[in-house]
Amino acid sequence: MITESAINDILANPFDREWTIQGFGMLRTYLDDEQVQRLHIWDTSEAVEDVSTIHDHPWDFTSLILRGAIRNQRFALHEMGESDTGKPFTSAQIRCGVGGGLLSDPRPVRICSLGVEAYGPGDTYSMLAPELHESFPSRGAVTVIKRSFKADRDIATVCWKTGAWVSAEPRSATRAEIEHFMSILAEPSS
Repeated sequence: MITESAINDILANPFDREWTIQGFGMLRTYLDDEQVQRLHIWDTSEAVEDVSTIHDHPWDFTSLILRGAIRNQRFALHEMGESDTGKPFTSAQIRCGVGGGLLSDPRPVRICSLGVEAYGPGDTYSMLAPELHESFPSRGAVTVIKRSFKADRDIATVCWKTGAWVSAEPRSATRAEIEHFMSILAEPSS
């Protein structure tokens, strides 16, 4: 993974990079041309209203927490009628990224908690692509993920409790948004 010194240089000079903001309340930038490593700065108060946050990924990843904390909730998904355990949700496949969206009709499912994990600075955790989860980062958490791509690196599964699916599609971050996230990093860590 990239060095902490290199990360500090990026954070000291953030306007030298291309940043996107994702609907989960995450400012992010790629750290290499292959887009294997990505830097995240979290502030869930900036999340899209009612965004669907339970998801899996089209790639395996390892996440290193540099600042703040992350609680990671893993879930098991069961097709409706397959099990009467778990809570009812709606699920669908999506195409991730800019221009993405629903690829399948939403269907009723049940999801069961597999436990919550807690991580702080210096900790790492890994997830396989099909593992369903939801992240709860502290305000100002800084993480670096290293991704391992699969055959189709853009298709994932999402789940939501009520209403319609709400996308977390990334978009270019404005200068004001970058400044906002950097100002959080200037605050004392709690």
